[in-house]
Amino acid sequence: MHTIQTQRLFLSPLQLNDAAAMYAYASDPEVAQYTSWSPHESVEASLAFLNYIIAKENWTPSQFRVVWGIKETRNGPIIGTVSFGQDSPKSGHLDYALSQTYWGKGYTTEAVERILDWVFEYLPRLEKVCSGCLTKNKGSVRVLEKAGFKLVDRYSSKREGKFGGAVLETCLFELNRR
Repeated sequence: MHTIQTQRLFLSPLQLNDAAAMYAYASDPEVAQYTSWSPHESVEASLAFLNYIIAKENWTPSQFRVVWGIKETRNGPIIGTVSFGQDSPKSGHLDYALSQTYWGKGYTTEAVERILDWVFEYLPRLEKVCSGCLTKNKGSVRVLEKAGFKLVDRYSSKREGKFGGAVLETCLFELNRR
């Protein structure tokens, strides 16, 4: 297992026994508000989501795809996630979510910066990482800016699923290895 430590956090690949902790934050409508997923309705829904994530995990360079749980202590419960997936040998994308209880403490930025350092080291051919968020999600925009990402595009598009076809503006960010 690739556990990564920051100054205040422990990041480790998700496990099925993280379902209850995931449900604790993923069931919060405020946490899910700007994500692609709806609030989890039960621990079983979180477990199903974890099964899906873990089945897609891949540590092979050029196909790398992992979601780390964010923890305050090595053996504590997860309080959020940071995911990274490669789209090609030279590019990948990053996403994250964090329990509302921990918003405003710099935890997401700290986790994102450390994962970026790790993936650029682990994947020497990787040249850029992309991430995006809805423009309305000011906290997420700020995380990406603080982590060194640059805004490269803003676009509006119709969002189906939980957004019911609403037209929403998205910010697209990039971070280059350099």
